[in-house]
Amino acid sequence: MPLDLCGNERCPLCYRTPIQSDDINHPSHYTQGNIEVIDFLESQPQLDFRAASAIKYLCRYKLKGAPLKDLKKARWYVERLIKEYENA
Repeated sequence: MPLDLCGNERCPLCYRTPIQSDDINHPSHYTQGNIEVIDFLESQPQLDFRAASAIKYLCRYKLKGAPLKDLKKARWYVERLIKEYENA
């Protein structure tokens, strides 16, 4: 099979093929749609850890069975980021 744009065979990012979930490498709450959240986050170098973590929780809050818990985790990271800018 020929290599795709990133040098892999059938990369989900290049071919937009559905990602097969498994509990370790691709948990189902990370594989909704055609791109995993981590792939998006790694393509955004301007995001720091807190912003990236908030996005991660917002992307999956309906998928793990505890939406309010994940929304509160996202808020916690956003509030820490806001405090940094308020104190700058």
